[in-house]
Amino acid sequence: MDRLLEFIFERMYLKVFFLVTLSLLSINVLGQVDWTKYGGNPVLLPGAPFTWDDVGFPSASVLLIGSTYHMWYTGNDGSNMRIGHATSPDGIIWTKDHANPVLNLGTPGSWDDYSVFFPTVVYDGVTYHMWYTGDDGPPAQNENIGHATSPNGINWTKDPMNPVMMSGTSGSWDGLGVGGGFASIEGSTFHLWYDGGDGTAIRSGHATSTDGGTTWVKDPSNPVLNVGSPTSWDYDRAQVSSIIYNPNTSTYYMFYCGGYFLSWKIGYATSPSINGPWTKSPNNPIFTTTPSGWDSYYVSFPCVIYDGNTNNYKMWYIGNNAPGAGKIGLATSLVVPVELTSFTATANGKEVTLNWSTATELNNQGFEVQRKFGSNDFVTVGSVRGNGTTTASNNYTFIDKLIDAGKYFYRLKQIDYSGTFEYSDAVEVEVRILDKFTLEQNYPNPFNPTTTIGYILQEKSNAKLTLLNALGEEIALLVNEEQEKGYHKVEFDSKGLSSGIYFYKLVAKDFVSVKKMMLVK
Repeated sequence: MDRLLEFIFERMYLKVFFLVTLSLLSINVLGQVDWTKYGGNPVLLPGAPFTWDDVGFPSASVLLIGSTYHMWYTGNDGSNMRIGHATSPDGIIWTKDHANPVLNLGTPGSWDDYSVFFPTVVYDGVTYHMWYTGDDGPPAQNENIGHATSPNGINWTKDPMNPVMMSGTSGSWDGLGVGGGFASIEGSTFHLWYDGGDGTAIRSGHATSTDGGTTWVKDPSNPVLNVGSPTSWDYDRAQVSSIIYNPNTSTYYMFYCGGYFLSWKIGYATSPSINGPWTKSPNNPIFTTTPSGWDSYYVSFPCVIYDGNTNNYKMWYIGNNAPGAGKIGLATSLVVPVELTSFTATANGKEVTLNWSTATELNNQGFEVQRKFGSNDFVTVGSVRGNGTTTASNNYTFIDKLIDAGKYFYRLKQIDYSGTFEYSDAVEVEVRILDKFTLEQNYPNPFNPTTTIGYILQEKSNAKLTLLNALGEEIALLVNEEQEKGYHKVEFDSKGLSSGIYFYKLVAKDFVSVKKMMLVK
């Protein structure tokens, strides 16, 4: 199917975008967690025939307020979509509100008279704020984002300034429509992550508001979460769905949906700041379908919260065993109470040294060290005993020997005495064999304005690294000193140089090597 037609089809009929609320919680997070799907899934089913939500649910948003779970969800009757509300004492058994739908279509001729869907709700302690996607129907099928407020989460008043966010300019990454997303509040600033389409891919952008969520300023660095490479699992979609913040490690965890049309899976990315930049986990995707199950066709758009009452994570997600609007399932993950404060990998010849530290440990049996090379899966290469229960910090070391040159990823599988386990984020290391002199290709290349030049010295020697112009004339001396055996690198800044072809030359003992690089300004 043509990508533009596919995008329009999805936005018109499936509209599977997910909006949720940021959880700012003091929790212990190693990064990726292992999810257990609830055996009684799905936990929310479509309504009876000929009701407003009888076809299925494209999205849901959940808040835990006190001991009660509140869910705002999109209901689809096959023609239009509206927003309903449900409550639950445990996140499993849900009671739909008798007032449903709690957010209805706009008046005829208005910007949201065809469908309202994909709510994200934030509660500031006094007022509930909802941002939602509105649609004016065919033939234009314009989709923009609106705002509504409520004193109780049930009775909503639409913002007279709606729509509060509109599509970008024609040809831009969000020029075909905006919708979905995720909202949070920090201090007096509201943050909104939203999805945008240009007919070729769906990406996620970021915007902020300081007037209660009516006026939004789009981030100039948008999109803040881009699609993956052409061969990756998220090559045409990267839609933010949920964020959890861990103050112990000052890290934000962003869960997102990726995958080809109706073949969606779930991954995550991390950042030290709510404003990014975001780094995708090499372990992605972390949540996939169950063969022959109710969610065998796709899993998508997770809403993740931390439940302090049960000390676990809860994820509500959309799934189905066929194309179309889905049902809502639940998955959980126990919090492993080990606080990892650092994890590094350092290469030295054919050895990689892993070092990690913990601030506290509770029932920590130990760690499995796992390694990944190329497209292979992670494999266990060793283990290190833990320190049980302690409030003191501990340092650990593991040396992986006799491996070949290349790029490797390592992660830790922390296991407690009950068998509960959790994976750390992966760390990356480049292993270089030091048995011969080598001059590496600079990276990036082409470059502007800086690039890295790496080289290997087989033995201690005087190294001379020079920059040459296109005529082979020396124009800069980058290194000219005695250096120890091993890997060395130089960060080269092209300030003062014009665009064009340049060469760099390494001389060490009898070794001479020249490579080409391109400066594009």
